[in-house]
Amino acid sequence: MMISFLTLDDRPTSLLIPNLCWSQYKLKTLAKALSNVGISLANSMQPNRAESFLQHYVIVADLSCNGTSQFLNKANDKGYFKSPYRWLILGTTYVDTSNILQDLNILVDSDVVFATNMDEGNFLLTEVYKISEKSEMILTTRAIWRPARNNGYHSRYFLIKRNNHNETNRNLSEIINRNDEEEVNALTKKLFNHGVMEDYRKTKVISIRRRNLRGHPLTMANVITDSNETKQHMDDRLQLHQDSITKMSYAIVKICFQMLNATERLIFTNTWGYRDKNGNWQGIIDHLLKKEADLGTLTIFTQERMEIIDYIAMAGSTAVRFVFREPPLALLSNIFTLPFTGAVWIAVFVCILACSLFLYIASKWESTVAMQCNVLQHPTQLGGTWADVLILIVGAVLQQGCTLEPRYAAGRCVTLLLFLALTILYSAYSANIVVLLRAPSSSIRTLPDLLNSPLKLGASDFEYNRYFFKKLNEPIRKAIYNKKIAPKGKKPNFYSMKEGVEKIRKGLFAFHMELNPGYRLIQETYQEDEKCDLVEIDYINEIDPWIPGQKRSPFKDLFKINFIKIRETGIQANNQRRLQVSRPRCSGSLSAFSSVGLTDMRPAVLAALYGLILAIAVLLVEIAHKHLVVSPMPKIESRKNMRVDIKIIPFGKEFNLKFAKEISSTGIRSAHLTHLENTKETSDTLFLVDLDCAESREILITASTNNLLRFPYRWLLLESSKHESYFLENLSLLTGSDVVLAKRRDLNFELQEIYKISNSGPLKYSIRGYYNGSLFDVRPHRELFRRRRNLMRHALTMANVIQDSNTTQYHLEDRLEGQHDAIAKMSWMVVKLAFEMLNATPQYIFSHRWGYKQNGRWSGMIDDILNGRADLGSNCAIYTERLDVVTYTDNIAPFKVGFIYRQPPLSYVANIFTLPFSTEVWLAIAACVSFSTVTLYLSSKWETRYGRTQTQLDGTVSDAILVTVSAFSQQGCTLEARKASGRMMLWVVFSTLMLLYAAYSANIVVLLQAPSSAIRTLTQLSRSKLTLAANDVDYNHFVFGMYSDPVRVEITKKVKPAKGTAHFYEIKKGVDKIRQGLFAFHSIVEPVYRRVEETFLEMEKCDLVEVDFMMGFDPSVPIKKDSPYLELLRVSFKQIRESGLRSALNKRHQVQKPQCSQKVSAFSSVGLRDLRPVLFLMPYGIIISVSILVIENIIYRISIV
Repeated sequence: MMISFLTLDDRPTSLLIPNLCWSQYKLKTLAKALSNVGISLANSMQPNRAESFLQHYVIVADLSCNGTSQFLNKANDKGYFKSPYRWLILGTTYVDTSNILQDLNILVDSDVVFATNMDEGNFLLTEVYKISEKSEMILTTRAIWRPARNNGYHSRYFLIKRNNHNETNRNLSEIINRNDEEEVNALTKKLFNHGVMEDYRKTKVISIRRRNLRGHPLTMANVITDSNETKQHMDDRLQLHQDSITKMSYAIVKICFQMLNATERLIFTNTWGYRDKNGNWQGIIDHLLKKEADLGTLTIFTQERMEIIDYIAMAGSTAVRFVFREPPLALLSNIFTLPFTGAVWIAVFVCILACSLFLYIASKWESTVAMQCNVLQHPTQLGGTWADVLILIVGAVLQQGCTLEPRYAAGRCVTLLLFLALTILYSAYSANIVVLLRAPSSSIRTLPDLLNSPLKLGASDFEYNRYFFKKLNEPIRKAIYNKKIAPKGKKPNFYSMKEGVEKIRKGLFAFHMELNPGYRLIQETYQEDEKCDLVEIDYINEIDPWIPGQKRSPFKDLFKINFIKIRETGIQANNQRRLQVSRPRCSGSLSAFSSVGLTDMRPAVLAALYGLILAIAVLLVEIAHKHLVVSPMPKIESRKNMRVDIKIIPFGKEFNLKFAKEISSTGIRSAHLTHLENTKETSDTLFLVDLDCAESREILITASTNNLLRFPYRWLLLESSKHESYFLENLSLLTGSDVVLAKRRDLNFELQEIYKISNSGPLKYSIRGYYNGSLFDVRPHRELFRRRRNLMRHALTMANVIQDSNTTQYHLEDRLEGQHDAIAKMSWMVVKLAFEMLNATPQYIFSHRWGYKQNGRWSGMIDDILNGRADLGSNCAIYTERLDVVTYTDNIAPFKVGFIYRQPPLSYVANIFTLPFSTEVWLAIAACVSFSTVTLYLSSKWETRYGRTQTQLDGTVSDAILVTVSAFSQQGCTLEARKASGRMMLWVVFSTLMLLYAAYSANIVVLLQAPSSAIRTLTQLSRSKLTLAANDVDYNHFVFGMYSDPVRVEITKKVKPAKGTAHFYEIKKGVDKIRQGLFAFHSIVEPVYRRVEETFLEMEKCDLVEVDFMMGFDPSVPIKKDSPYLELLRVSFKQIRESGLRSALNKRHQVQKPQCSQKVSAFSSVGLRDLRPVLFLMPYGIIISVSILVIENIIYRISIV
């Protein structure tokens, strides 16, 4: 009996006999028998062994031995009846177990079995335990052992009543004898060499068998720190900003108590629990140590607490961190050097140097001409020296103008171009300065950054903050506390939550607080734009808090299992969403800029107006048509016909006609078929076969060969009671078959469903109903899949595709290496759940390819399914060729495949310096400037009649143009009108152009930072200048070659150019190139986004774009065509999806598209590409100026001659 008991559960076991009084012969015989089955024997308890080995020990005590009672009491005092110790206590028929064991602390976690010797060598194995130390003993039948001579059940022996299998208080008097002809009630039965062990346990897990605590009171200690009103609002959602962590903990613990059928009790304290000066514990830790509470509020891990309490489960999540608003960039950097990159500064310097050189040459030539012509040099003319040129250049760069200027066309042309170019550069510079003044800094991300920053620090005035700030002695953290939280000689910076959140709002202040109540207060008090730049830094750096419990509590395993169930069913996540506030997100975003003309909105308004009039007209026409033309239609009740194909009719023609006439009266059609065809029938078709006919066997074998015995065909087989239907074993009657065997019993019929789980398995019969003139349907469910969903541990195999790393095969079920083969892991987790729902044995194989057809043969996962090595595979894309060999069921692991890239800046695809105004506005400006030039020319012409000064316009077109250009470039001019009319005109021109310049600069601010929306489709992507590449994995090498349309062919040529190396990169290199910009990477998006989350800065996530290359259906799980498990798996997958399990698994393994959390895009310096139009303008202007200079020089020399 002992050997059968020790080997029943197939687990490692060692036997301890510290107080056994058996003879040496019995002990040696026992040791020899135990060694034959691999079980060791020892006499001592070995208390110094590690606790992880104690679950392997079984301690044996014999109540017939002297001193056993004293031994049990000593073991009880030392806690040997607690988990993980196991006990086997041997007794006799006459021993009352309740008196012997009642005083022992054998609680719900104890594994104590009492073996009673009944009659004829039979043993009754009874589990004994108590819910609490003072409660009554509970006895449950565990097993019955019978010696080998009784294996055949030829003698009278006892049996436990069926209603005693469940956990119940009962006496041994309920054990009764039964006769040989009665049915055996044991749940499982296992044969051993020495006897038979009948196991009455419904499960081997003790915590599942003992989860009913029968109303036993369990106590939870709750921490209240905000308000005593929390006691009245533990269950409702009022005052959520107070003691949120306590309410969240209680909501989960309350559900756990209800699942255990326990009575809840609540006590309250004002602290989690810390040692005082005398070394005594306080708060919930003190309650747990004194056994006044069983569980407490979520508590942070500390080394001291782990020594005296057990952490049970993570029933919620919260965090305590520094929160602050990102300080402006101007506070930490010199923003006046940031608008342009180093390359742009160098390019500007070179261009200005070239203009200076040309102006020096031009002014030198002008001075030479004036000297040769004996003409006095104009007072405002450049003197041909470097000093004059430098004054002019400095005035242009600083947007201040200069009184000195060239007098001839060549020099003036260069000056004009220099002024225009520097004006545009100044617009870009000032626009970036506007952004930089508002741009937040991203330089404070770590504790050293926080320590060295100009931010002031504070903390919420709670006990845990004071404890952890003093407890953590790491140099950085200690310096933060000593220098910024509690500097010597000053009051420590501990504030209430309202004060701290208000200080965060004002800026330059970091507040250490619990995030949930802090963010709730922020949501209620902050403006929308004040939520955009919040940053968190973890100071404590601890894992999420767990529910604390008593050390080695008897309810520990019960609590753990129920908390895990609460988390896995989604209740915990739902509770957390109800009670917690996530990090506030600003709802605004910076929209892309588009020019709006003067009449752009007119067509839209007219279209809306015309559409409204047309809609009213159509409505009136429809109403008239309804009332005048359409007549009400009568309701027609249709009846769905059913066709019965009678395969074998053993009667004559007269009976056929009589049968067809009788069945047609019920609305069912019939037909007599003489041969079988694999036609496209539906589930409305029923085949009727009489097995008494000689042709029936041939008919059924033909149907099995042609797969007509599978879904959706239905069969009714008629059989007399004398007929032998043994040949049905060889037919392909699988789980998807709907075949009913009607056996004649005199004048009645018994209807049986017949099927096999696999082709090699036995034929199974299940009662469907009876017919005795009326049909009695006894099916528990009408749906076939619900009646066949128990596959009785039949092995089902899944083919998993791994392409990222071979180590994936070791991490299919854990969350390690999440960056590798997420699709395979998600698919396997869902499929494994489906297998367990179907009571199938999960098996898997691996492949490194999804499956493609080459030279008429399939490869990879599709080949494994096609050839029967696997029943289904990982989620994969749907292709037409694959539909010929597999059937797709459900999308269990959603994923996307496409090109991912950062949207290029607007300046990359357009000249942003022409976009601030529409074409109509530019034309209007040109017309106004021209009109102003003509007006100034006429006014100055009139003024010269009355004399002129050196700063007066000389009445030439050149001077009028110069003044207009100066006004347009915002540079000013030394020439001016002297009369009221001319000065009024100048004032109008300067005022108007100043306003236009302000509008122009404002739009440049947006345009320089605006992303482009010009690449959204495959066509746009193929025409863009982005570099295209793909992830270097198997599927991409096949995808770029499967399409023949021009757009995809063009994209394929860019990825796989005819000359040079194909653009295939590993995931890390591809994501790095995406980050650099102007690069599109084709891959499954999930691993790309996971890498993006790890490596990109926050502002770099804001402009990510996806473009689908394949444009196919959502990927689904492939299953072999005509698989008998198709409907079973399909329904199981839908149940998993509808229950939320699939969504939970996807959230655990997948990374969504990164979302930028900032309202204003982070600043990026202007590059050469952004200023390309300006930089091109300057060299073109220099070339034109040089040409004009040459022409003027030639004209001058000709005139002299």
